[in-house]
Amino acid sequence: MELEAETAALAAAVSRLQAIERRQAAILAEAGAAGDDMRSREAAGAGVVAAEAAQLSRFRAEARRRWAEAEREKERARQAVEQQRQRLLEARRSFEVLDRCREKARSRWIAEFHREQDALAADLFLAKWKPE
Repeated sequence: MELEAETAALAAAVSRLQAIERRQAAILAEAGAAGDDMRSREAAGAGVVAAEAAQLSRFRAEARRRWAEAEREKERARQAVEQQRQRLLEARRSFEVLDRCREKARSRWIAEFHREQDALAADLFLAKWKPE
C-alpha cells in the first residue's frame, strides 16, 4: 500500500515538473511571437512606433520575470521529484524486506506443518499397529 502511494506521489511530482516546463515553453513562444510580429512589421516597412517598442520591451521584461519565476519553481519541483524518488526507493526496500520476512515465516510454518504431519502419521501407525 505504501509503495503504491509513493509511486503515485512520484508521478504527481513529475507531472508538476512537466507542467512547469510546458509553461516555460509557452512563455518563450509568446515572447518569440511578439518579437517576430515586430520584426515582420519593420520588414514590411510599416514602421514601429516608439510606444510599441516600449510596450514590447515591457512585455519582454515581464516574460523574463515569469521565466525566472518558473525556473525557480522548476528547481523546487526537481528537488521534490528527487526527494520522492528517495522515498519510493525506501518504500521498495521496506517492501522487499517485509516480503523476505513473510517468505521465511511461511517456509518455517510449512516445515513445522510437515513435521507435525509426520508425527501424526507415526502416531496413527503405532495406534493401528497390533503386535502379533
